[in-house]
Amino acid sequence: MNIDDIDKLWNKVDPNQRRLIKRSEKQGFSIVKDEDFQAFYNLHVDTHERKGSPIYLSYENYKVYYERLRAKNLCSLYHACNQEGQPVSSQLVLLGPHPVTHTVCAATDESYLNSGVSAFIRWKVFEDLSKQGYAANDLTDAALNPVTRFKSQLGGDIQLCIELIKPTSTNLRMDQLLVKKLKKTLKRIIYLRQ
Repeated sequence: MNIDDIDKLWNKVDPNQRRLIKRSEKQGFSIVKDEDFQAFYNLHVDTHERKGSPIYLSYENYKVYYERLRAKNLCSLYHACNQEGQPVSSQLVLLGPHPVTHTVCAATDESYLNSGVSAFIRWKVFEDLSKQGYAANDLTDAALNPVTRFKSQLGGDIQLCIELIKPTSTNLRMDQLLVKKLKKTLKRIIYLRQ
């Protein structure tokens, strides 16, 4: 998502998404950027259980990952909180010296899925990152078709980024040929010993 001109992006946001964002503001949802990893992880686990997805990192391992990033100012943890101040949606965003940030995890409490809070937190995170001078946010790790619709609703454009490299070096081609022949020879030796 190109976030360097947040006003331009807002004008491209789908009218229904704008309505949900504004409704969430009127309902008193707020954005907090803090270090409440426990709240984030609880929402993360609930989201995975709801979707039938396995948890890929235990609490301890994920916390170590987060703490290492946080100690180097390489991430921000955002929460959308309800009127009582309870986090109901969270996002973990990777930062760095590069102008592109990466949302690597997002989770929302099931009872708030129809409230518009998911659109609200996405938008508020875009605003905050834009204020910090970042040019883009990559909404990572999802299947292409759902992401295409999702990004277009938030005013984004899908950009295909593929780089193909053809080995042109004679040494590289020779190395690849040698590896291929060695593998073939090893397979023959293993076959003959059986």
